[in-house]
Amino acid sequence: MKHVLVLIGLLALILEGSLKMAHPFMMTVPAEYFEQPERSTFLLTVILAFGVGQAIIPLVLKQIDVSIRMISMIIAFGLLDKWLFSSMGYILALGLGLLLARLIKKSWVGYLLLGIGVFIVAVPLLILFFSSETFMDAAKFQEIVSLYRSHDYLSYVTHSLMTDYTVIIATALFIITPLLLIDFSSMKYRVLPGIVLFSAGTILKTLMTQTESVLAFSILAMIGGLLQGIALYLILRGTAKLAVVPAIIISSLMMMLAFTALGIGDYKNLAVEVVLMRGVVIFVVAVIIYFVFQRKMHANNSNILYNEEQT
Repeated sequence: MKHVLVLIGLLALILEGSLKMAHPFMMTVPAEYFEQPERSTFLLTVILAFGVGQAIIPLVLKQIDVSIRMISMIIAFGLLDKWLFSSMGYILALGLGLLLARLIKKSWVGYLLLGIGVFIVAVPLLILFFSSETFMDAAKFQEIVSLYRSHDYLSYVTHSLMTDYTVIIATALFIITPLLLIDFSSMKYRVLPGIVLFSAGTILKTLMTQTESVLAFSILAMIGGLLQGIALYLILRGTAKLAVVPAIIISSLMMMLAFTALGIGDYKNLAVEVVLMRGVVIFVVAVIIYFVFQRKMHANNSNILYNEEQT
């Protein structure tokens, strides 16, 4: 049971990444990008998965004492992951969040950052842009479609080098760092607050169907996913090892190959069910990688402890 939470986090992260890698719905009105019956499947996946993995992964890593050297390696691998495989750069955000949490070490700062992120940044932006309409830049849309349907890997890397840093910094500062700093173990009752938070997050996400703004859609997904992720952590508990990092990086490579012309993908033309099916296959491979790396790390730590005892 201790692995259930990290598996849910990996699945949610991969399904979200798969849909974003396979279709340019974030450049239009996201909730109206797909036609029925695909729209219902897409929205159900959004409500259950989007933002959840970003919250669960730092929560299951809370108990690990990560050295500055290891954090530096995670940031370095995160940069390579963002530039070479996935422009979303979640591993980079995770590394930055681990670094900030390591330097701050104050629970109250976690509450402060979370409050600033939600009430000073997210809510005002949501109020301002919820009723706004997204006007698609046709030229930019076609440029992205052409990029992901081409075999030009250098252009893919160049695009990844120049995009999404604002989202990465916001995720690291207002989601990952607070979740690493806040102590949830002191809560005496967990199930009822967990049910309330999960319900609130789900209800909040349903509002995404009422907005034509990409920014409002993204904010609702992040806040709703944050509430759902915390809820699942309160109910299920669970911990993970740093083996989750190589598992996510390799899943990024697999998503790039599965959904773009750099591999076997047909960008923009894959049915939602096919995207989700491929995402599940990637998840199974990522789980195998996670357990293999976890066992290897455990064996290495045991050898180190044994050698120290002998000396």
